[in-house]
Amino acid sequence: MIKHKKKAPSGNGANPSPLTRSGNRPSVRGTYDIPCDFCTGQDAAVAYPCADFSLSIAGDERARALYLGDWSACRACAALVDTDRWGELRHRSLAAHAAAYGSLDRAGGIATAAEFAALWLAFRNHRKPGPPRRLDGGAA
Repeated sequence: MIKHKKKAPSGNGANPSPLTRSGNRPSVRGTYDIPCDFCTGQDAAVAYPCADFSLSIAGDERARALYLGDWSACRACAALVDTDRWGELRHRSLAAHAAAYGSLDRAGGIATAAEFAALWLAFRNHRKPGPPRRLDGGAA
C-alpha cells in the first residue's frame, strides 16, 4: 500500500467539493468512504495520528514506499490496534487480501504476512501520542 496525500479541489470558490484520499465524495449521512489502512475495507471510523515514514519495497532499499500522515481504521481493526492484538489483525487483513486478490500459496501468504508485520511495526514506531480521531469529527 502506498499512501498519497490529495489536496481538496479548489472548486469554483463558492462551495468546494471535499474529496477523500480515495476521491470519494461524502455520502448522504455526511461520512466518507475512507478505506481502512489495515484491511482495506471502505468503512474507516477513526484515524490514528502518525508521522510520515518510508519502507523499502520487498527488501530492496532502492525502491521505497512513502507513507504520509494519519492512518485510518475501520471499527473492527481499530479494536484490534487499540488492544495490541496484531496477530488477529494479521489474520483479518490476510483474509481481506485473499478476498480481494485471490488466495495465496503458502510462500505468498508468509511473505505477505511479513510485509504487513514490517509495515505495522513502522506504524507503531511512528504513531503520534494521543487517541485516534473519529472521522465524523468527534473524539474516539
